[in-house]
Amino acid sequence: MSRWGKWLAEGVRWGASNAPLVARATRRAAQVATDTRDAFRRGLRGEPEPPPSVHQRVTPDQVAAWYANLEIEPGADFETVHRAWKRLQRRYHPDLHADDPDRGERATTLIQELNAAYAGLKTYLKG
Repeated sequence: MSRWGKWLAEGVRWGASNAPLVARATRRAAQVATDTRDAFRRGLRGEPEPPPSVHQRVTPDQVAAWYANLEIEPGADFETVHRAWKRLQRRYHPDLHADDPDRGERATTLIQELNAAYAGLKTYLKG
């Protein structure tokens, strides 16, 4: 592909301003530099990494809802959570309902909820 074809494929046009792209890249580079500098300073001072934001704001109601979504009793250990998640993944996988679009769509939504509950409990129990 020629140089002009490559530019056109990437969306660069004659007379078009690339200022928004440059500004976004500059902001991202500044944020990465700040994050790197802060992590380095924390390491020099011997400070631990800050806890993940998910773990900071978990309420008991959220934890109970996660357990309910996975159809297990509250307070179960991680192995039980993992087995329940795998069992429900096999039961409600969207590929099993490919012939019925409505059931497939509901299964997709349910799988997303199961994945969110599993991720939250994984962070909560292991964090």
